[in-house]
Amino acid sequence: VTIGYDVPWKAMHKTLIDAALRTAFILKDPMPFVLQTSLDDFYVSYEINAYTRDAVKQAIIYSELHQNTKTHLIMLSNKNNH
Repeated sequence: VTIGYDVPWKAMHKTLIDAALRTAFILKDPMPFVLQTSLDDFYVSYEINAYTRDAVKQAIIYSELHQNTKTHLIMLSNKNNH
């Protein structure tokens, strides 16, 4: 996920971890974690990492994780705009 420098990194980490924890088949232990993978001219790249015991459901997990990420990013954006 990429997002502008105006979003604090701690807020972004929390947003991505919260999205992962709300995704079916993602384990809470070990906890999901975020890596910052690049610092580009106008944005930072983040990568959410999480564990599952149901790798065979990878497509469903990714789909739901993407949905949850979008929902949580919208909530973060709304919070930052008020």
